[in-house]
Amino acid sequence: MENFKLVHRVFKITTLIKGVYSFLETLIGFLLLFISTNSLFTFFQNLFGTELIEDPHDVLANFFVHNAGTLTNSLKGFIALYLIIHGLIKVGLIAALWLEKPKAYPVAGIVFTLFIAYQIYKYVSSPSWILIFLTVLDLVVIVLIYFEYKHLNYWIKLKQKGKDKFFG
Repeated sequence: MENFKLVHRVFKITTLIKGVYSFLETLIGFLLLFISTNSLFTFFQNLFGTELIEDPHDVLANFFVHNAGTLTNSLKGFIALYLIIHGLIKVGLIAALWLEKPKAYPVAGIVFTLFIAYQIYKYVSSPSWILIFLTVLDLVVIVLIYFEYKHLNYWIKLKQKGKDKFFG
């Protein structure tokens, strides 16, 4: 029982992190819909301008300023919709897991596995520490989903046996 409590706490913490990240992802997607590409470029220039003066070779600052400067409206729209859809799917799944909806566990496991496959594909074409972090977090969540689901099924069966004895 102690092991379950620890696994359950870790499950709640990791899904909370994933839920907050997914909410922010969705929020950024909606913001991208309403911000012009010029405003986005100006924002990143202002944000990283001082850093680029101090270190013109700063990888992160150059990445954001360069990409914001070359961003087309159609690509920005695609990125916004991707972030919104991706984020809302994850927020919905995390909410269903927190509400202990039995059908959500296998669906979440499958969806997060598909996200991992896509993240690995993206990592091969453009390596990123963020992708590694998200993939590891998804792997941990999938393992925890398995244990949570197993435990939830155990309690459902116990409850059903109790009802049979009570009503039988």
